[in-house]
Amino acid sequence: MLSDILKKETAPLHEALEKTLFSKDIFSGAFDLEKYRLVLHINFVVHEVLEPQLFAALGPHAAPLSLAARSKSEALQKDMQQAGLDVNIDQNMVPPAPRFDTPAQALGGLYVLEGATLGGRVIVKHLKQQDIFSTTPFFYYNVYAAETGTYWTSFLDVLNQANEAPDEVVTGARKIYHYYLEVAAAFIAATKN
Repeated sequence: MLSDILKKETAPLHEALEKTLFSKDIFSGAFDLEKYRLVLHINFVVHEVLEPQLFAALGPHAAPLSLAARSKSEALQKDMQQAGLDVNIDQNMVPPAPRFDTPAQALGGLYVLEGATLGGRVIVKHLKQQDIFSTTPFFYYNVYAAETGTYWTSFLDVLNQANEAPDEVVTGARKIYHYYLEVAAAFIAATKN
């Protein structure tokens, strides 16, 4: 199954991204508002830059996925506004976006973004236990709410039934992970200056 191949082949990048986006702090209770705002910026840039390209490149896989409902940009924008952040990002901080040349690559890229949404439900449970986040709405992490499992399952159905070359799908997923890491590096560096 393509989902199993993706999980195996991208595991090191997944772990690197979790570490970069403060996963350990989230689960230990050491995550603070500064880190939350930084993670919001990173997620917002990635989605704003890549979602339109991914959605357009999905080709035959787009129709069964209800893409309008899968967009996270609006939810991230609400979270940023709630956190008092400007949604106008300095374009000089945004690395050049990768290209997704085939539907297979776009499907692999979407695997990463949809998987992050699945993980968001777990993140919300942990963050809500901290006083500083107890009233935070978490629009992005909670974008599908009770339907998260349904959205993930329907995505996996499309992914695993796709007649696409596994190496192309993995390439797309790796492009997303690398871009996430590039954006994170740029924003983390900017906070240290």
